[in-house]
Amino acid sequence: MVIVIDASALVAYLLREEGHDIVREYMERGVASIELVVKEVLNAVYIAYRRGRVSREHVDIVFTALQKLLENVIELVDQKPLLKQALEISLSTGTTIYDALYIALARQRKSPLLTRDREQAKAAREVGVEVVEI
Repeated sequence: MVIVIDASALVAYLLREEGHDIVREYMERGVASIELVVKEVLNAVYIAYRRGRVSREHVDIVFTALQKLLENVIELVDQKPLLKQALEISLSTGTTIYDALYIALARQRKSPLLTRDREQAKAAREVGVEVVEI
């Protein structure tokens, strides 16, 4: 079964943050995510750069790594068909629509959700989605 990965887990993997080794194990098996993940990850990398946590050269390395993952490892799923379900998840749990989109994909596929986001993990569990929290 392919696990659904959110931006927080993918950022941990790419920036070698806490839990990146756990994420790597799942990445080796292949993961799925929504299109939004690319924008969220790049924004997190930009913020890390702006705050001085990574160099400009490291940003380029991470971008190249992300491109390779998108070509070979991460299955990107169109999020439009998930919008209604995500809205319902947001309304029932109070989570953001962004987080609810990842939850909706995991729910639709009957797959676990891999995340570092405690609030998102809580919302996912509330709607019956299995969570691998790092």
